[in-house]
Amino acid sequence: MSYSDPLPPFAITIALPFCLAFGWSGLMIYRGSRRRGPAMAELGMGLGFLGGYVALTGGLPFLDDLPNAVIGKIALLLLLPAALLTLWLPGPRVTRWLVALVAAAATLWIARGAGFDFATLADMAVTAAALAASLAIAFRLQALGQGSAVPVLILCLVAASLAGIAYIAQAPVFTGLFTSLTTALAGFLFWCRPFAKRPVGAAGLILSLTLLLVLAQGFWRDAVVTPWSLVIVAGAFWSDRIVERMPVLARRSRRRTERPGLLIAVAVLCCLVGLGLAALVARFHLAA
Repeated sequence: MSYSDPLPPFAITIALPFCLAFGWSGLMIYRGSRRRGPAMAELGMGLGFLGGYVALTGGLPFLDDLPNAVIGKIALLLLLPAALLTLWLPGPRVTRWLVALVAAAATLWIARGAGFDFATLADMAVTAAALAASLAIAFRLQALGQGSAVPVLILCLVAASLAGIAYIAQAPVFTGLFTSLTTALAGFLFWCRPFAKRPVGAAGLILSLTLLLVLAQGFWRDAVVTPWSLVIVAGAFWSDRIVERMPVLARRSRRRTERPGLLIAVAVLCCLVGLGLAALVARFHLAA
């Protein structure tokens, strides 16, 4: 699929990833073992996105010459460590470092896949900035709601906003990929209500965050889009810091029952502002 093709059909970008993630996650939660079932359910996010990627590109990673092949390869390989982490359930500290390590490795891999050979100062600077952003977001993830599904919900919101920005930037391939990731995360999140009480382990955090970072980095390198839109959307990962610096919200966030809702509301606001900026820039670009 090239950037000049029309937007992918509804069944591929929305229905298929959602159904795969929804079906696998529900099956594991209700038919899997009591200890491993919820962790196995987290694999549904990766399976859903991979199904959408295969349907969008019309081929299999490693076997066919596909557009954005490195994304499909990373999505497929991520299932291996995620599956292993359903057998070994690490604690919060180990999970934080595992998420950061996998995110950093994927960032470097997609930089190589994009043709960056690190031979020039510009290549090294761009890759270092992407790596720093990936690590910062990875270490921030658990602060958004350790022991809950709130981080994955915020990742889903960010993916949805990036799908909108990709549409505005006239990048149909990434519009389809971001939409597939959004609906795959939504299929898993359906079983996570109430979000504040359903823990997500290392497998789910690694899959959801790494896939989002890989897509965002590929989109940023390949599409004509203002970086400020992406920076503002990334502010969703600092929702807790934003809430703490607003006295009215800070007082309410001390109540455990209200804190998740406040973080989600701030994340939604960041996503909407980023979308609005992208639309404004595109409008002035077209006018010029």
